[in-house]
Amino acid sequence: PVVADLEVSQERITYSERLGVKVSDLSDAELKNLVETEKQVVMSNAMKAHKADVLVAPLVDILTDGNNQLVLTITAYPAKYKNYRSATKEDTWFIPVAQ
Repeated sequence: PVVADLEVSQERITYSERLGVKVSDLSDAELKNLVETEKQVVMSNAMKAHKADVLVAPLVDILTDGNNQLVLTITAYPAKYKNYRSATKEDTWFIPVAQ
């Protein structure tokens, strides 16, 4: 196993994307599926935009703009993994927590 440190930014970021889809054009089921799919895409784009490996404590706001189009906004703390190394016996304390 490999372990690493996680360096978390103390500055919270905000990242938004307009999906270009009018809420009134979708059924409830289509809207739910779209939001679930696009939420992952927007989070990935937020990580790329802020050069993060992971987002810590992400919150997702789903709103509509003045044109009734969906806007997803992610707020989170970007973080990067660093100091990769092989696990040692001293690292075994976290194994029960991870499982």
